[in-house]
Amino acid sequence: MTAVTLKEINLDRFGHLARRATNDVGPVSILNRDGDVIWSADASAEELLRSILADTDPSVVLLTESTQRSVGSGKLMFSSPVLCEEPEPVGWIILLVDSESDVGDARAVLADVAACMAREVTLNGELDNLASELGERYEELNLIYSLESQGLAVERDPTGAQILLENIAEHLGVDVAALVLSERPTPLFGLNLTRSIPNLDLVLTELRGDLFRFVSTSRSSLILNELEDPRRRYLLINMDFRCLACPVMGGNRVDGMLVLLRHGSRNEFSNGDLKLGKVIANQTAIMMRNRAMLEKLRKFGQQMAGALIEAVEAKDPYTRGHSERVQAISLKIGSAAGLDGDSMEAVAWGSLLHDVGKVGVPDAILCKAGRLTDDEYTMIKIHPERSYEILMHIEDLSPEAREGARYHQENFDGSGYPHGLKGNEIPPTARLISVADTYDAITSSRPYRAGLSHEAAMTEIQRVAGAQLDPHYVTLLERLCEEDHRWLLRITNAHDTSDE
Repeated sequence: MTAVTLKEINLDRFGHLARRATNDVGPVSILNRDGDVIWSADASAEELLRSILADTDPSVVLLTESTQRSVGSGKLMFSSPVLCEEPEPVGWIILLVDSESDVGDARAVLADVAACMAREVTLNGELDNLASELGERYEELNLIYSLESQGLAVERDPTGAQILLENIAEHLGVDVAALVLSERPTPLFGLNLTRSIPNLDLVLTELRGDLFRFVSTSRSSLILNELEDPRRRYLLINMDFRCLACPVMGGNRVDGMLVLLRHGSRNEFSNGDLKLGKVIANQTAIMMRNRAMLEKLRKFGQQMAGALIEAVEAKDPYTRGHSERVQAISLKIGSAAGLDGDSMEAVAWGSLLHDVGKVGVPDAILCKAGRLTDDEYTMIKIHPERSYEILMHIEDLSPEAREGARYHQENFDGSGYPHGLKGNEIPPTARLISVADTYDAITSSRPYRAGLSHEAAMTEIQRVAGAQLDPHYVTLLERLCEEDHRWLLRITNAHDTSDE
């Protein structure tokens, strides 16, 4: 306990209680652990006590047991220590009287009041410790939550993993927090250094070496606190670090290891640290499994999208690569428009899948070299709605992406299909995709005509701006071409799979 802790109790209450309990036979004062007066009945009593203490050996008066002593000016001084769990008192309660005949049960009363003070000081300390522990547990839970919410994309985002490890190092008060992975040659790590580590590369090499092999083989956590630990003969040799290592399990397999290092001058790792380390290691394992599953789902989604597009393009070889080109052009325009991540994802999927509905259009119509009849053209106009109906079954595809496919043939002036929407009634994703789709349709060869040049395509797009196409996105495409139109040629060449 500290003097500040003693001050935090209600000294007025205990001082006045002592005065009433002793029938106010003399002034009462309260001293802290240093013998300084921190409460007194009045200024004159405080001054008197200060002068008495100044003329008296404190080691004789301020004892660890209740005492009475004659002091100057014919006074008697009764002193009772406030004893908590520490061997030394955290303070004293003092009573000055003129003669012993005035005292009565004052000595016992002071001892009782001092015991009550000690109890309250102890309770305050326990409450402070509990509040501190709750704060630590909150920080630990907050850390675990941050790990769960931010995720751990090691291969695709090692910088993000490093930030998380730095967060762990700061929260746990360690110098190094490292994640060693079996499939990665070097550990990921975050630092919170109390002093520099000149041989950090050597330390990281040791973590990836015998320490990882030891933990992987034992499949259990370990703590190395003391330099005299016999395991130091073969683990972290000649390295002055306290170490906590926990395996990261992938089912029955050790996929990695979480390592926490502290300089030898810092606190030892406790069982509480070990428990928290295991929780973080388990959470890391869960995140890695989730990431692996999400990556498999992502690849599966891409492959399924590719299969749908392949099915469409197999019906019409002249459109091979069209969907990928429209996607690339759409993303370029979307970036110029300053779209956020979610909107860009909607543009990416909507543009890639905008023509999947053509899978239901008969080959005789889709590949017809001559002019379409009205009925045949009506069948062609069905494909955006069919695309939407197909994409409705993909639960994780955003509504904006589905709308992009559904409405990409709507015209800005309301003359398009399938619903005749006009202006801002058409979702922005669809308006953007329409510009990219129009450009690639003009520059690509069809059974009934050869593809036109970039210049001819831009002339036609400018002509229909405000009628067929949203002039805002046309302006963005023009600006991109003015800066460097060769990006369009690179997109065309990158996705050109036609025979040479």
